[in-house]
Amino acid sequence: MAAVLSQKAAAKAELRGKAAEMYAKEADALASNGENEAAARMYERAANAIQADASPTIDLFVPGRLCLFGEHSDWAGGFRRFNREIVPGKTLVLGTPQGLAARVKICDELVVTATNNAGEKIGPWRCAMDREELRLAAEGDSFFSYVAGVALVVLTNHRVRGVEIDQHTSTLPLKKGLSSSAAICVLTARAFSECYGLKLTTRGEMEYAYLGEVATGSCCGRMDQACAFGSRPTLLTHDGDHLEAEPIALPKTPLRLLVVDLGCDKDTPLMLKSLQRSFPHCEDDRGRCVHAWLGEENQRRVAEAVKAVRAGDAETLGALMTAAQKDFDRSAIPECPSQFAAPTLHAVLGDEKLAELCWGGKGIGCGGEGSAQLVCRSKEARDRAASYVRDELGMWCCCVDVGGS
Repeated sequence: MAAVLSQKAAAKAELRGKAAEMYAKEADALASNGENEAAARMYERAANAIQADASPTIDLFVPGRLCLFGEHSDWAGGFRRFNREIVPGKTLVLGTPQGLAARVKICDELVVTATNNAGEKIGPWRCAMDREELRLAAEGDSFFSYVAGVALVVLTNHRVRGVEIDQHTSTLPLKKGLSSSAAICVLTARAFSECYGLKLTTRGEMEYAYLGEVATGSCCGRMDQACAFGSRPTLLTHDGDHLEAEPIALPKTPLRLLVVDLGCDKDTPLMLKSLQRSFPHCEDDRGRCVHAWLGEENQRRVAEAVKAVRAGDAETLGALMTAAQKDFDRSAIPECPSQFAAPTLHAVLGDEKLAELCWGGKGIGCGGEGSAQLVCRSKEARDRAASYVRDELGMWCCCVDVGGS
């Protein structure tokens, strides 16, 4: 299906003409109907399109997103639309140094070339800026479905042509809990905004990215798109469709985190389906346990974590992560043992050598065998931990600092 859509898009691109021609035709029609003011605005758009035809290239970068605390409470809080007894979700998130870099420019269709962590090019993939074709592409199983979903949202709300996205560099591991899918969605929303002067706010980019990911059939919450905020820690409150974002002051004493890719596969859709079994209404003790974990218990834990981050208190933050992982295991494993038992994750968290170098740690994102995050005792301890993870455990890892110079 993707190949057919790509071929069809390439063929239709020749027939679509320039944006200036489209705007001029609309202006002519408005003028013939006596709508002179609207026609004047459309003629101005045609002139602007002609000037923009050189399609200047714009450089963009979108980081990954690390959820320090509160995973799954974003979508749980979203269920307050149907059950007001559910407690609002709270998540503490942080942008990562790793991310996606791209060059973008205006063109007549949607053209995307992706690059994976090994530097291998994927694409170019093409799709006409047509709502039906974008919808079909969004519902497909290609990585580019996320781009199509966001483009569909943009086209529904704005008069735009396409964009060409050359995502030339990636330092963000895929499907490891660092929101790689959300990053490409935010990147796409930002590309349209910058190319066409849509002046989307950060929250606007997040909203388009979220709606675009939902268009693919994803059951994600609104936390993932927090990568749009950049590297600063942010406290998010999820109350139905309402999202509040509170930036957290960076500590003077830096927190030294180590993110470890466990190198295993996980089934995120199955994880979400299992946990969402008891939403919006729970009917058994297991469901009530999940509601409590993602509700009152999570709010208390996140509040304590915010205090620790502000104070630069690594020891307390590490202890809170260890406690949060125990809460996760107690509530999530009974819902889906095959995904949440996560022997590799628990082996890393329980490693004696790492325990000497770290205050504590937990899983990342959806959980399971994706990635782990560790709060290290010092920069030197983190360097030793990173060497141990790479050389002895054979796993990829990266350093993330919170605060400091």
